[in-house]
Amino acid sequence: MQKFPHQYQAEAVGGAAGIVRIDASTAPTIDSQAPPEFGGPQGFWSPETLLLAAIANCFILTFRALSQRGEINWSRLHCTVDGRLDKTTEGLRFTEFTVAPTLEVVPGADKEKALSLLEQSERQCLVSNSLNGQITLNPLVL
Repeated sequence: MQKFPHQYQAEAVGGAAGIVRIDASTAPTIDSQAPPEFGGPQGFWSPETLLLAAIANCFILTFRALSQRGEINWSRLHCTVDGRLDKTTEGLRFTEFTVAPTLEVVPGADKEKALSLLEQSERQCLVSNSLNGQITLNPLVL
């Protein structure tokens, strides 16, 4: 791992209507739109869905790193994130996030240790730690 602080950059380009192109020098371009709830079309990533995907992605990557140190043998981690966008006195904000990871461990794996690592992953996920909304973890170990 590189020394801190780390610096990241992304950019977006769009016109008065239509697609917004999101780009980073290290990744492919993503086409996005406003979500349908704000008048956008179906079938596109939106800032809202990208935020929830970032939480899920960060959770899995955090778990992966912790599990390597924690010696848990697992085969698959599926993580669903639901977010609640609401009006607050400060304006529109995500007020709640529910992180629901389903972890498949190999036969004979310590399921209690796996559950503990899922809980630790939620506490250490840098994306969810950067948000103001309440985080609820609903883990399942199979």
